[in-house]
Amino acid sequence: MSVIVDKIIQQSRDLTTKEKIQIKNGSGIIKLDAQFKVGEEFVITGPVDYLVKHIEIEDDNGDKREFDLFIIIDGEWMYSTSSSNVLRTLADDLTDLNADGESYSIKFEKKPSKRFSGSTYISYTIL
Repeated sequence: MSVIVDKIIQQSRDLTTKEKIQIKNGSGIIKLDAQFKVGEEFVITGPVDYLVKHIEIEDDNGDKREFDLFIIIDGEWMYSTSSSNVLRTLADDLTDLNADGESYSIKFEKKPSKRFSGSTYISYTIL
């Protein structure tokens, strides 16, 4: 499998050199999905920063796949998800919250999909 494209398409601030290296090689990035199970919650306390990466990969058969990856940076940890539900709205919400300087937390929940049997999705609530 080879990566064809791996670029940052949106970010809330300039990254430090350490963060750039971590994001480039994936070290220290925790999959958000792995932090909790269906019916459980996972809370990240803000303020947090974020970035969105666009990735295109090609497998050994020549099949191509592309997706966006949302990475939350909370100062100590980085969490990633490719959840379309999170990608659609969280960047705008975080931009607004950080601009206002309010304190906030983000509660993530994993829920069973009503449309796709056996699948789950991540939702979030700003607290």
